[in-house]
Amino acid sequence: FIYCDNLTSVTFGEKSRLQSIGEEAFRKCTKLTSINIPDSVTSIGNQAFYDCTKLTSINIPDSVTSIGTEAFFDCKALTSINIPDSVTSIGESTFYKCEGLTSVTIGDSVTSIGESTFYKCNGLTSVTFGEKSRLESIYNEAFYDCTKLTSINIPDSVTSIGNGAFIYCDNLTSVTFGEKSRLESIGNSAFYECTKLTSVSIPDSVTSIGTEAFFNCKALTSINIPDSVTSIGYSAFYFCSSLASVTIGNSVTSIGKNAFLYCNGLTLVTFGEKSRLESIGEGAFRECTKLTSINIPDSVTSTSTSIGTYAFLDCKALSSVTIGNSVTSIGSSAFRDCTSLTSVTFGKNSSLENIGNSAFEGCSGLTSVTIPDSVTSIGDEAFFLCSGLTSVTIPDSVTTIGNSAFEGCNGLTSVTIPNKVTIINNSTFKGCTKLTSVSIHDKVTSIGISAFQGCSGLTSVTIPDSVTIIDDGATSVSIPDSVTTIGNSAFEGCNGL
Repeated sequence: FIYCDNLTSVTFGEKSRLQSIGEEAFRKCTKLTSINIPDSVTSIGNQAFYDCTKLTSINIPDSVTSIGTEAFFDCKALTSINIPDSVTSIGESTFYKCEGLTSVTIGDSVTSIGESTFYKCNGLTSVTFGEKSRLESIYNEAFYDCTKLTSINIPDSVTSIGNGAFIYCDNLTSVTFGEKSRLESIGNSAFYECTKLTSVSIPDSVTSIGTEAFFNCKALTSINIPDSVTSIGYSAFYFCSSLASVTIGNSVTSIGKNAFLYCNGLTLVTFGEKSRLESIGEGAFRECTKLTSINIPDSVTSTSTSIGTYAFLDCKALSSVTIGNSVTSIGSSAFRDCTSLTSVTFGKNSSLENIGNSAFEGCSGLTSVTIPDSVTSIGDEAFFLCSGLTSVTIPDSVTTIGNSAFEGCNGLTSVTIPNKVTIINNSTFKGCTKLTSVSIHDKVTSIGISAFQGCSGLTSVTIPDSVTIIDDGATSVSIPDSVTTIGNSAFEGCNGL
């Protein structure tokens, strides 16, 4: 009956033995308003009622076991549907853009809701599952843009919520899981832009939270990530601006890139006592402007960047950081512009090896730092413009101090160069106006461009015989016989000499 666009009604005999309604059987019957399917029918085929735009009601008898792909696609006048217990599967896009659909009851035997099944059913307010539901999977974009859906109870039997399953359900306020939930995975963008979602209790069976899973859920106030979860995906809670507290379970090994970026209401992050965290990804807590302290667990053991690039960039309220023994590296700009940071504490048995470029740049509230004796390199601009820094202890383990590492630390009064450092790099101590003394050992061979430029409080420096090059803009007074080159402006601005 495809394209029978004047067909208004279909009547079956009382004793009909019809078993199936085939593919496209009533497709584009645009004036068909209702149909009473005989209780002998076991299957409704793909696109069976596709684009029957005037269809307001349909009964699906208990005999039906399967409903095909796009079976009721764009049946925009359909207001309610009851899927009986006999049905085991609902195909992809079955009720796609059924805009008038307000309520759906899904029987106990349905094991999967197909991809885009209720896509853009933006009149849907109620989804009810049977008490003995055997539903296992809610596939990708199943409830995409169901803008009037306010709450949903996920059956205990569900093991996976697909990518974008509830994306753009912007009136969804609560998602409830049972105490015996078997949910294992929350897919990428599963609750993306559910902007009114205030409460989610993640079951302790979940092992992974996907990329952008709760992206811009700006009404969400707290989240407890259970011990079962092993990974938090890229941008999982990006822009959850009302999120005030997060508890991260013991089994989480990685916090993804930008996981909590712009969570500017976040004040508290708690890790489990037996945390197995291995890495904090790039920008993970970037611009969490109300976060006041963080205690990074001892378990962080990533071989690349344990605390990622930009991990805590612009956390303006962050005042104290405790870095566990197992942290091996602090990434570039990890704590950059944390202007309230006054305390950085390392474990007594710290394994830290690298402090990355600009790691603490602009931390103007930082007054003192004791760098662990496991550290071998301090990156370029690592403490650039830490204007409140008055003392720094650099251990003998350090072999490299990067360009401009302490530039603009105008509260710093004295520095001892470690024995393994052979080169004082460009602008290392430039603009340290209160620096009065520098101890340079006899293994240093080169002093870089502007290394001590503008150190107006410096009154004396003894350069050992080992130095062969003093580059542009360094400093000095007593120049040994070994020096072969003094660069342009080597002592510029050292008006206290």
